[in-house]
Amino acid sequence: NEFFALNVYMVDQKGVLQPNIEVPISLELFVEGESVPVVDSAGTTGTKGCVEVDPATPARIDKTGCAKIRVKVCELSMNLNNRKFCFVIRRKPGPRPDNLPRDINPTMTRPMLVI
Repeated sequence: NEFFALNVYMVDQKGVLQPNIEVPISLELFVEGESVPVVDSAGTTGTKGCVEVDPATPARIDKTGCAKIRVKVCELSMNLNNRKFCFVIRRKPGPRPDNLPRDINPTMTRPMLVI
């Protein structure tokens, strides 16, 4: 149950890094192949439940076009029949800065086994 590095890059449709825009992001944990987020024992999802972000690494894409976040998953794959987890990363809800493109889409990480 340790923090690990999660790097997020904001790229356009051609895969070109998009710097000079700051974007606060949110993380939700999903079981691979399912469309409902994993909930903790209190029924909470995301960074308020099964996912903890190290306070020293805010969940924000900075002006370099990247976010280097340290996260901890508080659920184990073995508790769900050894299924793998994925993070869904999206722009955090709230006011949209003027320089923020409208077409920022959520993305999903590759599946990972949490032991």
